[in-house]
Amino acid sequence: MAPKKNSKKKRDETESDSLSETEVPKKSQKKTHKDEDDV
Repeated sequence: MAPKKNSKKKRDETESDSLSETEVPKKSQKKTHKDEDDV
């Protein structure tokens, strides 16, 4: 379980890095939504 979880985390990090550029706009929109929710 531990190694499997680590592998998933590593894959997630790599995916996040790869989708970092593509997730930029998505993250920005999510932040705005969160900001509105906070208000």
